[in-house]
Amino acid sequence: MQLSAQGKCYRVALMVDIFHYIARFKGQFMSVLIFSLFF
Repeated sequence: MQLSAQGKCYRVALMVDIFHYIARFKGQFMSVLIFSLFF
């Protein structure tokens, strides 16, 4: 039981990590897109 809970926490942390990475990548992509549009 403790192991499965630990695994679930690890999976949630991994998903949050991936979400943050995607959000940061999207933010960089959007700023580059806006930069190329204006300049």
